[in-house]
Amino acid sequence: MKVKVRRDVQGIRIPNLKLTYKLAEQGKKLVKIDQWYPSSKLCSKCGRMKESLPLSERIYHCECGNEMDRDYNAAVNIREKARRIYLAA
Repeated sequence: MKVKVRRDVQGIRIPNLKLTYKLAEQGKKLVKIDQWYPSSKLCSKCGRMKESLPLSERIYHCECGNEMDRDYNAAVNIREKARRIYLAA
């Protein structure tokens, strides 16, 4: 008899559980951020958010003068959001 595995256990939950376990061994904690957090559209310097940001625009330009790689800007925003979540807990 074959047993069906639930999709959440089969897909995302097991890697998250493994990662959580491994981080706990090292005294660290996994901080999750909402997948719809606008990390690419948000300026990491002033916090201003763009209405739209096409994928073809690889350099992030803000009115405050901030210019940096779009992915690096998003990474900085994700790091700072995770810090705020971690400190609030």
